[in-house]
Amino acid sequence: MATVPISVVMPVYNGAKHIKECLESILCQSFHDFELLIVDDGSTDNTCEIIQTYNDQRIRLIRNHHDYITSSNLLLIQARGKYIARMDSDDIMMPDRLRTQYEYMEAHPNVDVLGGCIEYFGTSHGIYKPVPGDISLYDLMDGCCVVHPTAFIRRSSFKPHHLRYRKENIYAEDYGLWAEAVYCGIRIRNLDTVVTRYRTSNAQVTNVKKQEQQMASNTIHSWIASKIVRDIVEETPSYVKPTNGKALTAIVPCYNEGEELENTLVSIRNTVGQHVSIMVVDDCSCDSFDYKQIALKHNACYVRNTKRIGPAGSKEKGVRLCNTDYFIIFDAHMRFYQKDWHQMIIDELNNDQRQILCCQTKVLSKQDGAVIEKNSAHAYGAYLHMMIDTLIPAVRWNCNPHKETLDRGVIPCVLGASYASSVSFWKEIKGLEGLLGYGCEEPYLSIKAWLSGGKCKLLGNIVVGHIYKENSCSLRGYSTYMYNHLLISETLFPISLQCKANMAARNQGLQYFNHATTLLKEHKRRIASLKRHYTKNFNMAKIDWIMNMNNIISKEAQCLLEAGYKRTSDILRHAEDATKELHHYGLRNGLAGIALLFGLYYKCSGDKLYVGKARNIIHDAQIQNEQEGLPLSFDSGIMGVGWVLSYFVEIDILSSYETKAFLLQVDNIVNIINPILVQNIEMICDMAIYCYSRLGCCKRKQLEHGLSNHFISALRKACRNWRGSSDYARLSYQKQLAIDIMSLYNKTSWCTMTADLKDIYKLPAYLPKDEAYWDFGMDGYIGYGINILTTKLRLS
Repeated sequence: MATVPISVVMPVYNGAKHIKECLESILCQSFHDFELLIVDDGSTDNTCEIIQTYNDQRIRLIRNHHDYITSSNLLLIQARGKYIARMDSDDIMMPDRLRTQYEYMEAHPNVDVLGGCIEYFGTSHGIYKPVPGDISLYDLMDGCCVVHPTAFIRRSSFKPHHLRYRKENIYAEDYGLWAEAVYCGIRIRNLDTVVTRYRTSNAQVTNVKKQEQQMASNTIHSWIASKIVRDIVEETPSYVKPTNGKALTAIVPCYNEGEELENTLVSIRNTVGQHVSIMVVDDCSCDSFDYKQIALKHNACYVRNTKRIGPAGSKEKGVRLCNTDYFIIFDAHMRFYQKDWHQMIIDELNNDQRQILCCQTKVLSKQDGAVIEKNSAHAYGAYLHMMIDTLIPAVRWNCNPHKETLDRGVIPCVLGASYASSVSFWKEIKGLEGLLGYGCEEPYLSIKAWLSGGKCKLLGNIVVGHIYKENSCSLRGYSTYMYNHLLISETLFPISLQCKANMAARNQGLQYFNHATTLLKEHKRRIASLKRHYTKNFNMAKIDWIMNMNNIISKEAQCLLEAGYKRTSDILRHAEDATKELHHYGLRNGLAGIALLFGLYYKCSGDKLYVGKARNIIHDAQIQNEQEGLPLSFDSGIMGVGWVLSYFVEIDILSSYETKAFLLQVDNIVNIINPILVQNIEMICDMAIYCYSRLGCCKRKQLEHGLSNHFISALRKACRNWRGSSDYARLSYQKQLAIDIMSLYNKTSWCTMTADLKDIYKLPAYLPKDEAYWDFGMDGYIGYGINILTTKLRLS
């Protein structure tokens, strides 16, 4: 069978409306030497008659019965071209598409499939640019990365693997094909050029078969997730015993680093000579550089992964293969300056092996081949950011000159792609086990170091230059990036922080969250094993302490405190005046909020006058409840007062003895309600907030409570029933969080962190200078004062 340079392949089914426009765009290409292979998929209109009006020898029409997958596979089987250019019958080829893709593939023989950008027309307009560069399974976890009618396939690459469209992937068959191809080692790239005009309409598969397409995509996600997890398992070796006479190994993972790998190795050798072993872990690089030869040239051990496993997997593999007692991990685009940096690391680890060390980072960039130092704030290690505005845990550089370190170089979190430790400590805390792809390495290690009784430390006198790249392939794959955050949450966090992390992840994109949970399910056995190990060997209760330690470093917290604490005397004066006029005991806008403010001020200052004032308010509330009863709600009633009492016990403002009677009264009032029958989700939220705070405090303090098992079980069921409803979706994140936490309640593994009013109300961080403009309550000066005082408590 004679071959041609290109086979343009196109299935068509009842395409009479647009087929002529499509054919014209193909036959008028600037590249002429191709065959146009069309399989009619059992059309019932005059599509075939229109095609047959074209007297062009390049057209080859095959008729098939209506079976889209079979017709699509028939195109692959019948194609005679060196390359196969896929096309859809309602789209339009750009005039130079075939020439552009043909010339690229001829110049890049190691590329197997080439996609490109599309221009939408029809019901929508704009340019869509898919993921640039080489496509990995991590990219495909986010979704299909190749637009089908832009695909340009090297036929000889597909043939040995017998790659075909699968019927079980109908409506997402191209997505499944690319996933299977990548797993077989097929190299797929996208051009940053529009090659096809893509027609959108209400009748296209994406709209008409949306549910079926989603189901097929979910199946493909699960398949990709299983392969990612399998590759990690297969590529992770057992630990080797130290046999090297040297003390330190520099582990350098790399992927398509080009000349920068050699530049990094040269910089290491120029500063420490042969005193350090070097191991290069090549994560299946596919560019034109011979990384093995580069490694051997500089007396470095070379390890190449058989499958792409990402930066975290490559680093874990490197440590396990390390045959020295200590190691340091670098990115493959670093620069070194001191002559004795290796000895400083060895001395520090000889002194204490149970720590994670990081070096001082110098931020570099590369412009026109020259490495330049960027103007950036001086950093002192890093700290963790645990707010709902981003994925949890997030990591931030510590640029706070007033709090460089906690104590003699000790920092909350390492950062900067140059961290060191002992192999024994890494093995004890299980290193980066469980992580996939890129992201969360430093927070994962840092949290585990602290929970295990170790520490993190900045070696500020060792400066390492780091060339930060804007478009690194390692930084893609958002689903696995999100998965890594959820892995940390699942294995190391109490339920309340887990729920907060899940909510933060959902806020970043529900599609990615669903993909990340698919990865969690595929990795569930390993995750369960890690969780058992951490629970058994770590002090998991230290997570509260770790959170406070990170707050101490936070520049935002420092700025809030500096601006606000000097105003507490004025805030207290206003609050005392308000007690003379207020007669209701609400937390949001009543006396319970003032009692909380007074109690916190006593805790910060030691002024017993204010704990006395807080006691008086609580006492009066108890009397009014016994005589007349208080409203039930959290904002304006008994549950809010109960929350304040429980919080006072939690942070040792009042004793459990003096609050026991009133708290049992609150519990008994709440017990009367049947949450299953409550039709108001706001009341469910109120009960959930009070109960998770009360139950969490009692568990941590080993105290008894009066909430009945029947009530707790009913509340848990009610919370589960409300989750996912439209009413739930309209709630604030704080109220959603309360429902999430209580929906997961059980007597054994369920636990929460110390109660925090910020998880209930959005407390103001600003107060007008002019007191005439001060509002009362949690949205005004009471909330601001509480924000300042709780911040001070954390920082102290």
